[in-house]
Amino acid sequence: MNKYIILTISQETIKNEKIISTCAVIEFNSNDLALSAMAADTVSNGTCGENLTWTLDSDGLLTISGEGDMENYSHYPFVPYYTYMQDIKTVIIENGVTSIGDFAFASCDSLTSVVIPDSVTSIG
Repeated sequence: MNKYIILTISQETIKNEKIISTCAVIEFNSNDLALSAMAADTVSNGTCGENLTWTLDSDGLLTISGEGDMENYSHYPFVPYYTYMQDIKTVIIENGVTSIGDFAFASCDSLTSVVIPDSVTSIG
């Protein structure tokens, strides 16, 4: 199973060099690297398709996982994680998800990064 690391550097001065806000997502195979890190707390989770689940953590990471299509929503208030849309900063859609539903990330104003695997063949 592949794992993801999200690195974010805010704008600040480090050793007299200005760093501009950057976000990188690194994918690695857990067999290749042993890494220990403190995991963020789960804020909420649920389903977003017949065989798909979503999890939002306290760092603003929304992970969509499972096999198959995400549901299509007629408007963003019907998205199951609607209450948390302003908290979502990064979305990782895991391999196995085959579509991203209509309005899935509408009104996610803090969203800065989305990882979409090759298994996704349809968006909206």
